[in-house]
Amino acid sequence: MEEYNVFDREIINNELDNKIMNKVFIKVYESIDSTNNQAKKYIKSSAFNVELF
Repeated sequence: MEEYNVFDREIINNELDNKIMNKVFIKVYESIDSTNNQAKKYIKSSAFNVELF
């Protein structure tokens, strides 16, 4: 039987929530003025990092 640590279990249980949050972060930061490109790119990267592939 395959074992998961707490973090893995959390990710598996929240797969749908994570994908929804990714879209929320991306939508919010895409609407920000272009002077905030650095913050936008950072948040986009963070959002994609938690998405399951």
